Amino acid sequence: MAVVLVLLVIFGFISADNMAKRQTKDIETIIQKIYYAKNRHLGTYTPLKNNSELEEINNYIYDLFESNEQLIHSIEHTERRLRDIQLKEIERQFQPHFLFNTMQTIQYLITLSPKLAQLWSNNYRKCYVTHYVQTHIQWN
Repeated sequence: MAVVLVLLVIFGFISADNMAKRQTKDIETIIQKIYYAKNRHLGTYTPLKNNSELEEINNYIYDLFESNEQLIHSIEHTERRLRDIQLKEIERQFQPHFLFNTMQTIQYLITLSPKLAQLWSNNYRKCYVTHYVQTHIQWN
């Protein structure tokens, strides 16, 4: 009877040890997946090697990761659109002022130095043509 009791205790310890090792591996795997998710390198869903109650946590990590990625992409898209809108608005406001200031400068330079005024006029023409070509080729 004592031998059977000792065998049962030993068997219990071995079973508990195996179960603890399996659970520890699953927990380590989940911790690693959390680390990958934190650094945005989680990849596609992979189930745990051992069937356990920790699989629900594993599923939840992937669901959170996908939701987080969708939010990040949405924010990035919104920020790009906002920058484009701001840039177009600045260009819209800037063009008349730039033209007026350049013409005023050329008018002033004509009286001081006609050669310098000619140089400014040529540079402005090149700048305007470059801007016009970039704007119409890029946006159309």
